[in-house]
Amino acid sequence: MPRFPAQPQKGFSDYFPDVLRAFRHVERQLHRTAALFGYEEYDGPTLEPLEIYAAKSGEELVREQAYVVRDKGGRELALRPEMTPTLARMVAQVQKSAPRPIRWYSIPTCFRFERPQRGRVREFGQANVDILGTPSCDAELEIFFLIRHFMENLGANRGHYRIRYSSRRYLDGLLAQVVGVPEDRTVEVRKMIDRRDKLAPVEFEKWVREAFPEGPVADRLLRLHEFTDPAAPPLADVPAAFRESEGYRELVEFHERVRQTGLDAVAVFDPTIVRGLDYYTGIVYEVHDAGTENRRALFGGGRYDNLLELFSNEPMTGTGFGMGILTVKLFLETYGLLPADVGRPPRDGAVYVACLSPAQRGYAFSVAERLRGRGVPCELDLDFAKLGRQLQRAEAKGYARVAIVGEDEAREGKVTLKTLAGGAQETVGLDDLPARLGSPGHRPDRAAG
Repeated sequence: MPRFPAQPQKGFSDYFPDVLRAFRHVERQLHRTAALFGYEEYDGPTLEPLEIYAAKSGEELVREQAYVVRDKGGRELALRPEMTPTLARMVAQVQKSAPRPIRWYSIPTCFRFERPQRGRVREFGQANVDILGTPSCDAELEIFFLIRHFMENLGANRGHYRIRYSSRRYLDGLLAQVVGVPEDRTVEVRKMIDRRDKLAPVEFEKWVREAFPEGPVADRLLRLHEFTDPAAPPLADVPAAFRESEGYRELVEFHERVRQTGLDAVAVFDPTIVRGLDYYTGIVYEVHDAGTENRRALFGGGRYDNLLELFSNEPMTGTGFGMGILTVKLFLETYGLLPADVGRPPRDGAVYVACLSPAQRGYAFSVAERLRGRGVPCELDLDFAKLGRQLQRAEAKGYARVAIVGEDEAREGKVTLKTLAGGAQETVGLDDLPARLGSPGHRPDRAAG
């Protein structure tokens, strides 16, 4: 028989219990935060038609990163590389009946064929939080408040992270009306700006000057990172038409609302925030480590006005973010914010049942079922090894107490309850055991003594 490699495919991971618990910790905090804001959880299929990503997510995502399969009918399907097109498809089904705004969130597994590196793998959990049906930028304010609550629930404070925001409409107007970028090169320049933080300053300048050998356009592009107030771009001769544009008025108003609500303690305007997906149309935002350890954005998102047009004749605007669970976990590790016991199994109130002989097997199962029936988690040793070995096993698994079952205990309807720390032990009747262990007592017994 051939032997196969024990390691997973490149870019994929095995999640052993101690590792998985750290990821679940992040997910629990998102569930908790979403509930605070009235968001409902949803999910969708892992496979979607490839064309919905080609139409809205962008050529790079579809042709370079998507895992594509062809079904028996010849249709091209993609393992979902992101969730937003699925969200749009699902919302299109209920947009006439669902109360607005729609507040939904999900934590799906997504797939992208990317070069594995820190915080980036090919199969990943990605939380998505979206609010749809309200055009007001108050929706973005709510998302920022939700992000702040989520980060606080994880133990992060404003010294650990920043929400950096800008606007696609604002940037497109700035490029066309102030910088002088031809309209047919807008997408190209967006991508250049999006990569600015990934390049050394001299490399970025070389790239810009080669792309725009005419000096004024390159000079203006290289200054776009120098301002912190969208009302005051650091360029001369800003035309009145730009200041009257929808993108300018929207972003300036949002910037002021951020200040008025106190969100400016964690949120700052950054004109270099672009976001790579094609469907973003308005305010865009990213969450960044305030330090230097995690250089990539922790997560990000933005406003999308036209995404539902793929599935419905009725438009519906929305805004939301996608967040890699791995990236946030690495951020928490950087600052020591993961709980010290996050890798250990939760054994509070639990008990390990040690059975000394197969002859007492039936009674041992009865003890375990009596405890479980009263809501006490317990694990039964199935090897009938020597007591010392069973106690070592219980301690290694994180149990503080062991219920020992032997011949005498079975005959008398009792157990010997041993506390591993210190070694104290006592004999307890089976009927009294759940109360002695502090059981919740919410469920009736399901097993006789």
